[in-house]
Amino acid sequence: MGEIYETVAAAIDAVAATLMVLGILTAAFTFVRNSSFGRSDRLKQAQLVRCEFGMVLTLALELMIASDLLHTLINHSLEDLYALALLVAIRTVIG
Repeated sequence: MGEIYETVAAAIDAVAATLMVLGILTAAFTFVRNSSFGRSDRLKQAQLVRCEFGMVLTLALELMIASDLLHTLINHSLEDLYALALLVAIRTVIG
């Protein structure tokens, strides 16, 4: 049963990492595109990019928390519990 949880946790980690990378690339591309064409509403566009990236980052962190919960349930180690606490603290500050 632990192997299934490990596989699910690894899949969740992969999805979270993919979301982060795609979010960074999308935000960078959108920011450069909006900045390079001389848009008059640059500040509004920059805030929109930050907001969208923040939502993607928050979702990725929540997925990482779910994955770490599974790891903590499987391994029962204090180190995993500390990692989980750190992720929850980061998520709380960002949210």
